[in-house]
Order: sequence, then C-alpha cells, then structure tokens
Amino acid sequence: MIWMDEHGICHESYTEGTRLTIEDAREQIQIISEISGHKKVPLLVDLNNLIHVPRECRTYYASKEGEKIVKVTALLVGTQMSRVIGNFFIGLNKPATLVKLFISEKEALKWLKEYVN
Repeated sequence: MIWMDEHGICHESYTEGTRLTIEDAREQIQIISEISGHKKVPLLVDLNNLIHVPRECRTYYASKEGEKIVKVTALLVGTQMSRVIGNFFIGLNKPATLVKLFISEKEALKWLKEYVN
C-alpha cells in the first residue's frame, strides 16, 4: 500500500509475508511518482512484513529511477528480517539518496519532516 500523508511524506507498507518482484518495484516507483505529482518526496517504507527483496529490486530502488522521485528514505525495521533487508540495501546497493534505518515510526517521521518542501 502506498499513500501520501498531509505533510507530504509518502508511505509504503506491505502485507505479511510479501515477496517483492522487479515488476512490484517498477510499479511502486511509478505510483510514488504519480501521487507526488512527479516531485521528489521523502519516503517512509515499513519493511516489517517483507520476507524477500531480490537483488534486482534493491538495485532498481537504488538506481537513477528511484533517485528521480525519492529525496530521502526512512526504513522501519522492527524485525530481524527487516533489519537484514534494510542493511543489505544500504550496505550492498549503495543508494544515491540518503537512507536511514529506524525502529520507531515517530522518529522516522520526525526525521523525514526535515526534508519536506
């Protein structure tokens, strides 16, 4: 699920047991682009229900396509698996935009609000 809040922060969350595909990744970036009016936005991604994000998805998120629409990203990582996924993304894929891991949604939103236009 992807939505924009009243502060201009885009939120992305998943249903339990989600396994992403490259098609999912492309669709997500397209949706974010559309709901943001094709402007760069801060992004909050709740990784807690994900169980698999293949390398091709992580590479796509870290590519120029992701960079076109995302200013900064806060990743919510409250489970062991979500921490692994988040650390893999930051450490192996080296995204061009700033990405931070958070356990607290409140703290993540506080940080993201610094990047709202």
